[in-house]
Amino acid sequence: MNHFEGKPPIAGRYEIREHIATGGMASVYKTWDHRVERIVAIKVLRSLDKNDLRAVERFRREARAAAALTHPNAVTIFDFVEEWGQYFLVMEYINGPTLKQLIGQKGLSIAISNPRTLCLAGELAIQMTTYRVKERS
Repeated sequence: MNHFEGKPPIAGRYEIREHIATGGMASVYKTWDHRVERIVAIKVLRSLDKNDLRAVERFRREARAAAALTHPNAVTIFDFVEEWGQYFLVMEYINGPTLKQLIGQKGLSIAISNPRTLCLAGELAIQMTTYRVKERS
């Protein structure tokens, strides 16, 4: 049972089905999108105070930056929703273990020692920098 049980779908379309994982700032749920009839993931930000306008704007900016990323190894961001005093980031659902589970199984050193991981991190950093430059222009 999750704390969204019994509530109407978020934004009239996203029905939270099950909890996937919880991190330092958010929880992620497997969710049914009624409009396009597919499973998506919703990240629910817990620690964002909606009265902290700077924090809210920073999150919106980060959501736009993440949505602008196009890479086969990065999830696609579909939507950003504010409802019930909470913020929701709707993204592509990837079936499989969480990063925390992978690190627990294989160890952090496998990610750091993998040249592809380092290359991907560099590519994403370049895209993020490019987005920020375009956003400020």
